[in-house]
Parts: sequence; C-alpha cells; structure tokens
Amino acid sequence: DAAKGRLLVWRFEGSKTLEEYVQAADFPLNMEDSLFRSRAPSKEADVERREAAVVKEVIKAALMATKAMHSGGVVHRDVKPANIIVSEKESGPPLLMADLGAAVDLRTGYNYNPDLGLLDPRYAPPEQYALPQTVQKAPPPLGAVLGSPFIWAQYNPGKFDTYAIGMMLLQMGIPQLRKSESLQLVARRIAESGGDVGAWRERFGSNLDFGMLDRQNGAGWELVQKLVCERNRRLGAGQALGHRFLKN
Repeated sequence: DAAKGRLLVWRFEGSKTLEEYVQAADFPLNMEDSLFRSRAPSKEADVERREAAVVKEVIKAALMATKAMHSGGVVHRDVKPANIIVSEKESGPPLLMADLGAAVDLRTGYNYNPDLGLLDPRYAPPEQYALPQTVQKAPPPLGAVLGSPFIWAQYNPGKFDTYAIGMMLLQMGIPQLRKSESLQLVARRIAESGGDVGAWRERFGSNLDFGMLDRQNGAGWELVQKLVCERNRRLGAGQALGHRFLKN
C-alpha cells in the first residue's frame, strides 16, 4: 500500500521462465549459456550429449530447489516450467523457483488445507493433496510447528513436488511433448493407464522419441518411472538427486 508507505519489491532475476525456453524450437540447446555460463560446452561437441546435459541440469536444479523448500517444511504444490525463472545474472543459481501461491507451510499451518483448484493437471500427482485426507485438518500454529517433523517422517509430503518434476523430465526428454497441449493429453492418458507410466508408454508411446531418456541403459526413463508413480513408490527430492541419470 503506497499510501501507507509500504511497498512490495521484487528483486529482478530474469525476464523469462523455463516454459518459454522449453516451448521454443531450439530447446534444449537454447539454455546452454544460461545454465552453464562459462562452463558451457563447445558448440562442436556431440549434440545429443549437449541436449541431455541441459535437461539433466534443469532437473537437478529443480530437485535442489524443492529439497531446500522441503527442508524448511514447505511443499510448493505447483512445480512446473512456468514457475521457474531462468536467471540472467552471471552468478548464483541459474534457475529459481517462483510463485508459492499454492504452497503449504507445514511448520505454521499456512495453506494446510489448500484449494484443489490451484493444481495444474499437466503436472499434479493423482493424489491431489500434499497430505492424505485422513490427516487431521490444520492445527493451531504451535501444534503445526511441533507436529511438522512427525508429519514429514510419516507421510513425506514433498513427494507431491517430485511427481511434477518427473512430468517435467518426461516433457523435456521427449521432443513431441514440449508443447503444453501435448503434455495435457499425456497426463490424461497416464491416468487412463491406471497411473502407470510404463503402461502409458506401451499403449501410446510408439510414435514418440524416447532417445534421450533411453540413453545410458535407460537411465532417464528409469528416473521418470521412479517419480511418475504412486506416492509410496515415489522418490523424494534427495533420493532423486542421487539417481544415476543425474550422476553421469
């Protein structure tokens, strides 16, 4: 409220989101300089390796950001390329998570019972809630602070976000899925396949290019299957960061 002498000021980081890069015809090579800066590989290097390196770096950055939020008791609940800012600075993180309007802070109880309408169906997991509906509704703030470690240990609500990162990997790794409308159809067909991304691939994937995900003995596809799955089998952010797809 400027009249009362109070202003909300945002620090400028970048003018484009990851979504704008992903939907461009020259993705993923259009992100090399922004991601790697002075470490950008030679333009003469193998194109497939360069493309895979970009996708791996994006997924790694998204997992690191969500892991940091989870360590503070916060579940983002709307992780997607449109909510990731590509930094234009020469130092610091190349990607930054933005728009926490749907986030749940389990330390304070803020947005503890979030509105389903905020979810993006292209990226949201089938459970739709960060916590099972059997968990009691928001406790008083002090109760939320004391109970948060137990809730995380028992339910691992951060896995809500890692499903979305798995959908991002699927989208970026398969050229035909980089347009928003394509991913929306895929999300619907995964649901029709009982939430089994492997069954979806068998039924609908014959005309899609899985080349990037199938490299290195299927490391990328394996990670997709460990993220786009039921919550009880899904990797958390820290576990996913240790996956072989991101290590090579």
